[in-house]
Amino acid sequence: MTSLDDRYSGQVPWWWEEVDPNRTGVSGDFAKEFKNETVKEPGVFAADHIPAEASLLVREAIQNSWDAARERYAETAQQQEGGSEPFAVRFRFREITDASRDSFCDQMGLIDLAERITEMRHTSGKNPRGDLGLSEQDCLTNLHDSQWLRVLHLVEEHGGGMDGPWQGGRSKLWRAMCSLGMTRETAGHGGSYGYGKAGLIRGSAIRTVFAYTCFREHPDDPGVTRRLLGMTYWGSHGLRGSDYTGTRWFGQPTRDGGRMPFANEDADEMARRLGIETRDSSQRAQLGTTLVVLDPTVTPDDVLRAAERHWWPALEDDDIDFSVSVVDESSADDERHPQPSRNPDLKPFIDSYERALSPPDVSPADSDRWRVHQLSPVPTFGKPGTLALIADGSDSDNWTLPDIGANGGANDGDSWEHRSLVALVRGPRMVVEYWDKRRASPYVRGTFVATPEVDDAFRATEPKAHDAWHDDWVSGDVPEEAAKLARTVLNAILRHVDRFRRDLKLTPPPNRELKMDVWDDLARMLDGAGRGGDPTPPPPAAPRYFSIQPGGKLAADPDGRVHYAGIATVGWNEDYLPQNADTVTVDVRVRFNFDGADRKEAVRAEMEVEAPSGFVEVDPGSGRFRGRIAVDESASFQYLSESYDPEWTGTLTVEADIAESAAATPGSGDEGL
Repeated sequence: MTSLDDRYSGQVPWWWEEVDPNRTGVSGDFAKEFKNETVKEPGVFAADHIPAEASLLVREAIQNSWDAARERYAETAQQQEGGSEPFAVRFRFREITDASRDSFCDQMGLIDLAERITEMRHTSGKNPRGDLGLSEQDCLTNLHDSQWLRVLHLVEEHGGGMDGPWQGGRSKLWRAMCSLGMTRETAGHGGSYGYGKAGLIRGSAIRTVFAYTCFREHPDDPGVTRRLLGMTYWGSHGLRGSDYTGTRWFGQPTRDGGRMPFANEDADEMARRLGIETRDSSQRAQLGTTLVVLDPTVTPDDVLRAAERHWWPALEDDDIDFSVSVVDESSADDERHPQPSRNPDLKPFIDSYERALSPPDVSPADSDRWRVHQLSPVPTFGKPGTLALIADGSDSDNWTLPDIGANGGANDGDSWEHRSLVALVRGPRMVVEYWDKRRASPYVRGTFVATPEVDDAFRATEPKAHDAWHDDWVSGDVPEEAAKLARTVLNAILRHVDRFRRDLKLTPPPNRELKMDVWDDLARMLDGAGRGGDPTPPPPAAPRYFSIQPGGKLAADPDGRVHYAGIATVGWNEDYLPQNADTVTVDVRVRFNFDGADRKEAVRAEMEVEAPSGFVEVDPGSGRFRGRIAVDESASFQYLSESYDPEWTGTLTVEADIAESAAATPGSGDEGL
């Protein structure tokens, strides 16, 4: 048998794709399509920031692998070969050093990449890195001086592999590595093979990734069970009189000069050269894919935290045999596994998830802290799912009724703000998003678990990152029926969140806190505080610089609740006109509070405020706006409160102050509702 080198003698496995005017042109820098992609970190999660590169890699890479595994499990179940298996993904961080490093760099084309950058710089007289989609520092910067090279392996066990014949768009490997925007998603799955490369590309500082995949033989792809392909994704560029897309292929040479994946024994041989453990398609545990990311931009710790935050439903579900681990071979640490149940920020969501999956007749002992709702059936879809909400019952560090600092965080020094959050979860058991709609206290957390009947519909509302359920069908991007389902469910979740928050808001204060003004005055007189002459006159009234008209009226909602809406106008008081209003900055604050037994017990409600042109909100969600008001004009602020039970009363407060003058006394206007 001839060796792989003999069969491809004189032909290097790497090939730069040239621009062909007879074909659709796509730049190899796919990462530019996703450069602004991030992963939302609302509320408490902002305090434990995870880099977007780690979250995107962990979310999409695992989801693509998990989808392929679930698809195979479904096939084997239909063939009565067994169902679910112990799916696992291992993130293995390696360092290649000494002589093996030099051989690896040569074989994997890193020397070619470094030399290409140097040649482009000398030819053009400028640094090409930005145009190629590269940062200023990576392993290519000092390739010949460095003693080591860092590599990340993503290794699946009991996966499904990326099967499909290498023709048309039928190959999952082709969709995962070579296409953009072309998907063939299977019902109930979460990922998109075309988009999944975004996390991989951003996870490599030099934009170079390999995939070695093992799968069962299929009738439409006879004789093939393993494939290996490598890709570099750079921006389009010119060199030596030729134009290149920026895509570089590592594979078997084809008759037309292009490349296709190495297959079977050739794939195994190339895998060994990459330091990848080879696979055997006859062994179920070895079915799956190994991805190799060169010069990773993510760290082991960030990967571990991202797996906890985004994949805890699958990790904690007793009905799913699903595991993730991280190995850093450059440290003395053993293989580490995510432990989301030990994360205090995730614990409320995990408890809510377990409660949502519990039988409906099981009632929690501390029921005052819980609300569990099986949402009403939706026409054409049936039961959409179960929502479980929880409030914090602890005596200290209570996140439901926290000690809010001046910046909106738990303390004055915090850079994050509290939120009521609901984890949205469907079939793949990845958190779609932590849905954030309420900024005012009290705060609740919870989890909504969708039923299998609506899984496909929810998937159809998700963007390419699978991180939201969109309810707008007017644009045509989301099917109308699916968008209406999302809107119905999200509105129901919001109603239940609001009702729970209202139940928590207005509790009577303890007897020791009740104020009885008449008896207090009488007691002071009996103590002598009221004897001896006339009472001290009140201080003179401070000037009121502003004239404020709160406006507004109460209106009923279709569901029986009410809201308060109107337009507040703020202008200068005729008795206190500034000499030059154009140089005076004004702060205007619009807020709505639910009244408690004591004014100090009032709880701030959600309020949407549309400020006039020239005014900017100082802190997001604060209701405080800064701008300027001309002497002969007024500023109008349109507002809308959250909906609430008509039994409650509230107060609208509009305040204005001169921002630069500490001596200025604000004008104000209150309306009791």
